[in-house]
Amino acid sequence: EKVVADVRGRVSGSYLSTANVNTPGQVIVAGDLESLSLLHEIAEAAGARRVVTLDVAGAFHTVAMIPARDCIREQLLALALEDPLTPVVANLDGRLLSTGAEIRTELSEHISAPLRWWDGVRTLMDLGVSHIVEFGHKGMLTGMIRRVAQDVSLHNVYDATSAHAVAKELHDA
Repeated sequence: EKVVADVRGRVSGSYLSTANVNTPGQVIVAGDLESLSLLHEIAEAAGARRVVTLDVAGAFHTVAMIPARDCIREQLLALALEDPLTPVVANLDGRLLSTGAEIRTELSEHISAPLRWWDGVRTLMDLGVSHIVEFGHKGMLTGMIRRVAQDVSLHNVYDATSAHAVAKELHDA
């Protein structure tokens, strides 16, 4: 956060922001190209172990996405969204969402606000969750959890075969 604030103070019109906190050691920053370039220099000088540029289509989870957020919000308001049968862990802050209205807000806000994914993982750990199933991403999220949470069984579903295998494993557990 200090490095992001430093860069924003140096670049006029910068919208550099923390976009994702994936784990305590993996933070994603997004924003304008000038700020991102300067961020590389400052982060390395500040002691970042590694600074990697990701090839993405936009500055997701930043103020640059506010027009998209507003459009999605309008669409979501038109939908009837029932309360979930079980709480949903929020991407924004890891809290439990138990109403359709809370989920609707989460879905729109997470487009332009930073995701605190790691807070959600901590919420699951605090709840005593013993199994986590990742759908898709070829195990990327599972790999991040594995590095810091050894007391949980992790599973990845990426096609029909893996879905059957995970279902059998969970059934037998």
